[in-house]
Amino acid sequence: MKSSSSIRSNPPPLYQAAPKKPISFVLPLAVIALTTMLAGASLGDMRIHPFDVILALFCSGSEEHELVVLSLRLPRIVVGFLVGMALAAAGSILQGIIRNPLASPDMIGITSGASVAAVAFISYLSGTVGIIWLPAAAMAGAAVAAILIYLLAWKRGVTSIRLVLVGIGINFLLAAGTKVMLLKNPEYSCLQ
Repeated sequence: MKSSSSIRSNPPPLYQAAPKKPISFVLPLAVIALTTMLAGASLGDMRIHPFDVILALFCSGSEEHELVVLSLRLPRIVVGFLVGMALAAAGSILQGIIRNPLASPDMIGITSGASVAAVAFISYLSGTVGIIWLPAAAMAGAAVAAILIYLLAWKRGVTSIRLVLVGIGINFLLAAGTKVMLLKNPEYSCLQ
């Protein structure tokens, strides 16, 4: 009988150990986030002193500063902050599922699927369907890309290496499709 040895490696842990004192880790990050949000609210075409931004946040500043900060800048800052948190969570979940620290939604083609769907929606459906459906089209494109990547990576199961490699190939294919749609669009060609 032939003896053979196999090399097995333990899978990486699903999580890393958290710092022993999370407050010492989270508090500086929260201060940095609030400082950048304050700086974002004070910078722009109309520069507002950070103290005036704080007064406008508590509705104690001038009407002009309150209008600019509360109506124009603050909603964009909050949405940008929430989108960043959502992208970080998506990347974390994907890295945990695939068990590859280099995997991210833009690397394996999910973001490219969303951009293909968004560009196709804008190029071909801009006059017939309302623009309010653009996020739904982008989400559908991302979902279709994720399903396509998973199906193409399936071969008696899915391994993380195969999933990442298929995802990179699909990413390049979908990015090329986006560029082709942009170049074939007559409005885009007039701008060059």
